[in-house]
Amino acid sequence: MFGGILLTHVHCSTCHSNKVKRHKLRKLKLAFPGDQKGTRFSVQSLIDFYCATELLTDNKMHFCGKCGGLREGVRVTCFETTPQYLVVVMKNCKFDPKYDIEDKLMQSISNNEIVNLRTKRSESDKRYTLYASLIHDHYYSLAKDSEKWYISYEGKVTSQDEEVQTADGSRAPCVLFYRRADITEGITPTFDLQR
Repeated sequence: MFGGILLTHVHCSTCHSNKVKRHKLRKLKLAFPGDQKGTRFSVQSLIDFYCATELLTDNKMHFCGKCGGLREGVRVTCFETTPQYLVVVMKNCKFDPKYDIEDKLMQSISNNEIVNLRTKRSESDKRYTLYASLIHDHYYSLAKDSEKWYISYEGKVTSQDEEVQTADGSRAPCVLFYRRADITEGITPTFDLQR
């Protein structure tokens, strides 16, 4: 239900051998690329960055078992199987070696309500719909019934009239919850705010 299999494919540029590793996935941890303060990222762009082809050169060379040493190469990541429910954790911190602390990255994020995961067959990418998120600021949560978004904070649930697509700084999500488009569930509960 929450598990998937991630494939990491490494191609050696010297001997042209290929190595494939499979990893069990319970949550997808997304990092922000480089030092790009002030840039607005979308969840989809961070997923694409996670799965992008990566050149393994200089201090990122891989150990090739066939060559018996460090070699340049190419690494590609994709999904062999995708979870029914995708949990995305945003890596909103970066280690600062100068001060020996973790610094919060107050990045702006566009919360895509729809994201796609690239599978090993590009024609079978899986589509996901956002249904809940946990917000860093005071750790409140947003959840959606079949039509409307709601905020849950300190035991109170209120209707959310603001746009949930964009979040800046401390209002950026730290965890997002997506449901695969081919999953059908029973009746979606609705919130009764009159109590």
